Amino acid sequence: MMQKPKSEGRVAILYWADPWADLPSGIDSFIKGMLKYAPDDLEYTLFGATADPFQRPVNRHFVGRLGEQEVHCVPIISIQESGVRARLPNTIKYVAALSRQIIAGNMRSFDVLDFHRVEPILLFSSRNKTKNVVIHQDMSNLANEHSDIGWRLAPGVYAALERHLLRRLDKIYCVRQSAVDRYSTADPALAGKVEFTPTWVDTDIFSLDHLLQKDSERRALARSRLGIEANRKIVVSVGRLDKQKDPALLIQAFKRLSLQRDDVQLIMVGDGVLRKSLVEQVTNLGLEASVKFMGVKSAEDIAMLLRCSDLFAMSSAYEGMPIAVLEALSCGVPVVSTDVGEVKRVVKNGINGQVINSRSAENLSAAMGAVLQVSSSMSGLPCADAVAQFNPANVLENLYENHRRQAFLSTKI
Repeated sequence: MMQKPKSEGRVAILYWADPWADLPSGIDSFIKGMLKYAPDDLEYTLFGATADPFQRPVNRHFVGRLGEQEVHCVPIISIQESGVRARLPNTIKYVAALSRQIIAGNMRSFDVLDFHRVEPILLFSSRNKTKNVVIHQDMSNLANEHSDIGWRLAPGVYAALERHLLRRLDKIYCVRQSAVDRYSTADPALAGKVEFTPTWVDTDIFSLDHLLQKDSERRALARSRLGIEANRKIVVSVGRLDKQKDPALLIQAFKRLSLQRDDVQLIMVGDGVLRKSLVEQVTNLGLEASVKFMGVKSAEDIAMLLRCSDLFAMSSAYEGMPIAVLEALSCGVPVVSTDVGEVKRVVKNGINGQVINSRSAENLSAAMGAVLQVSSSMSGLPCADAVAQFNPANVLENLYENHRRQAFLSTKI
């Protein structure tokens, strides 16, 4: 067996992610990809979380595998795999736990620190460490009426905190171009530090299955295994059941669609604080036979479900660059979505789906109906080709190269 080359730099990723849990979170997917495709010349350690304290105990170094990659993780808090938010916010729990790691001296050996929220940066603002952050949202969305971000209750405090901390960073990546523009305009000192980075799709898992697409018997068998009726048009949604994703709007739109055609079924993958109220909404609308809540699923199960579906629908009030949309397109599924985040980078009206300009049940329903009418011509390559460039090799190399440069410079200081 070839010996792994000595790493040129040690990078700590600081966020409460658990790469081995099926968490409905774009940030978790982002971090999981960073670890899974990490090059041999960089050594990554995630100071993260555990959704299974028995298998991955808190404060114990855990070594597992993602694909062919050996991954190092130190879970410092426990979290719920369902995505339901705890009474004490994970942000507070994580910052407190991370402070204990610092006191114990466990962060000294790392050349680069990578953050995925700004709050933990407070612990390192006066320390001589190379620091980056990935901002997964345009935080101007704190003012959005559907925002469920805790800082919506004190947006001025957050803005001041962010302004104070971002100046102390070496690199700021944003998955929203609007955030890049806003930071650069508001604070000229950030102009050379802030940069757009797209998200990506894990093509090892989410890919087009040509045989399944063309062979009706194979498709029917796959649907049977998933508990899906063979003769239904399947609309699928994947994401947390919370205010940001606005699943109630999707259910309202689906009700309108079901009045126009009786062969549709909505499958909702994910869990969250709104689950109970959504089940009640489905009952009140008489949609129990047409709407199925599947809960949290593994990436592999989601990929198979997507390949067996006719349409992916997203009703979010705001987004960054939603990985779930990229995953659906990569599996060859047309997308109907609200006009949020970077969706228009990949979803093109009349080619692989439709982006509605105004958020309403009527508009969303009309778009779903229109795309279902021609889904056979939109599915497959028109979808997969739209996200072909957003693969790990293309997107992640820029992030890895930045870590190499920073690690090299840190050894020269």
